Amino acid sequence: MGRARFCLCPTGDDEDAAAASRRVVKAITAGCCAVDIAVSFLRRRHRVGNVVHCSTVHEDNIDLQSLLDFKKGITEDSSRSLSSWNTSTHFCWWNGVMCTTARPFRVSTLNLSAQSLAGEITSSLANLTFLSALDLSSNRFFGRFPLLNHLQHLGFLYMNDNSLDGIIPDTLTNCSKMTQIDLSNNQLRGAIPPRIGSLTNLEYLNLGNNSLTGIIPATIGNLIKLGYLNLGMNNLTGIIPATVGNLTLLTVLRLEYNQFEGKIPDGVWQLANLTYLLLGQNRLSGGFHRP
Repeated sequence: MGRARFCLCPTGDDEDAAAASRRVVKAITAGCCAVDIAVSFLRRRHRVGNVVHCSTVHEDNIDLQSLLDFKKGITEDSSRSLSSWNTSTHFCWWNGVMCTTARPFRVSTLNLSAQSLAGEITSSLANLTFLSALDLSSNRFFGRFPLLNHLQHLGFLYMNDNSLDGIIPDTLTNCSKMTQIDLSNNQLRGAIPPRIGSLTNLEYLNLGNNSLTGIIPATIGNLIKLGYLNLGMNNLTGIIPATVGNLTLLTVLRLEYNQFEGKIPDGVWQLANLTYLLLGQNRLSGGFHRP
């Protein structure tokens, strides 16, 4: 994911705070200001003692309650990452939360990556219906994978490097705008969602290092925008479907350490953009060479 270029983002302390805030919002909207830098600036402007103060009126009680329900599932927060998550502050200013720039303010991003959090991820997050990015990676979350099927705007989902178990719900494929999914390095079981091929906007899919079983659905060949596919280090069986040859934008294909059998499809050797291919530790036949 590339970062937007910088332009017209205020940096000085002598500018009128309200005018500066408006400039930041316009810059974000125009796509020419990195959002994380802009938000950092706005938060400095809204600290106690500055000219502008953030309202504590929560205009969207659904998003507020969804976040509070998520917090209830946290059993350990050694870094006090969620200490700001209380009703004395508007939820748009809570750590890890970003909101839309227009009223009514809705949660658009939840980024709590590497915050030393432990607990279960509640399905209340599915009520954050304006969410476009969810990053809970590199924590110690456990329990079943949450139901997120109401997140019609979700484009980026990162839950890698946790201890999640259970199945990946097939209803996840209702999130049709998804472009990147990373669920690697968990303890997920069961099959790859049968309707995975309906996520036709996917560019990055990493399900590696889990305990997934069953076959690779042939519909994976519908994901023609995929540049990265990692299904390695699971317990997948069957053949490598010939439809993998449809993924002409693939640069990385990892299927190592599974139980695949049969011949490597000729279409794999025709993937002109492929620069990284791992197929070892399977039961494949026919040799590892271009036909």
